Amino acid sequence: MKIKCILLRQGGTHVELRGTNYHFAPQADGQHVAEVTDEAHIARFLSIPEAYRVVVETAPAVVVPETAAAKIPEPTSQYRGDPALSGITTLQGNAAWTPPPANPPQGGEQSQGDQGGEKGSAPESDDGEPVTDQSELRKLLAAQYKERFGRLPHGKWDAARIDEELKKSVE
Repeated sequence: MKIKCILLRQGGTHVELRGTNYHFAPQADGQHVAEVTDEAHIARFLSIPEAYRVVVETAPAVVVPETAAAKIPEPTSQYRGDPALSGITTLQGNAAWTPPPANPPQGGEQSQGDQGGEKGSAPESDDGEPVTDQSELRKLLAAQYKERFGRLPHGKWDAARIDEELKKSVE
């Protein structure tokens, strides 16, 4: 392992460690470096961070000829008409963009993907709880509950619990 001495001395640094001599010699890049192979010696040098560090070698820059530069392939006909890509309306290289809906929901209406919370999460109730029951019956009963009580039911309530609460309010 190559280790460098960060204490720069004229002619480098000479160290004798347990019978082995190391010369941290000046290199062309200005670092003073020695090759250390003994694990115990490596550990000892690196235990003194104010003087020794591991040499981090950088790979030389690779020059890529302009003719070999990667080009973004154009979409081929095999992708046109693919049902999995039906929501994609604009293709530019490898990038796809789907525009927002032309008629966003009005007032209290919410679209399927915009029911509160983050994109892809379950819609929330008025108390901030995510709705666990996503059935159509629950949605209808939740709308009735909101109309009667002025707020949505608890997010963990299923359709049966909402129906029960609505019946209690009539009695």
